[in-house]
Amino acid sequence: MFVEKYKGFEIHLEILDEDISPDDLHDWESFEEREEFHSKIESGELLWFTAKVSAYKDDILLDSNYLGGCCYTSADEFLKDEYYSSMRDEVINNAIDKIKKLNEVIA
Repeated sequence: MFVEKYKGFEIHLEILDEDISPDDLHDWESFEEREEFHSKIESGELLWFTAKVSAYKDDILLDSNYLGGCCYTSADEFLKDEYYSSMRDEVINNAIDKIKKLNEVIA
């Protein structure tokens, strides 16, 4: 798991097992291409996973977002991708909305 502080929130990235087969999401050019891809996943050269990005404030989970069918050489590579930054922004925006709603209810 990766954790960072960002815009006043604690952001968690969890790498979860992916239940969907790459075959369900990809049209292979050839049997050999399919086999090579699966071999790289089995050897650990490629990671096939679901990404879970969550926003916390004071150890309270405020929002989570999931993206399945991720294929990267490492979690670090995913962290540099626009998918991660987009997911991070989305959970922060949702967390802020929830905090605002709670403040309205309390006031």
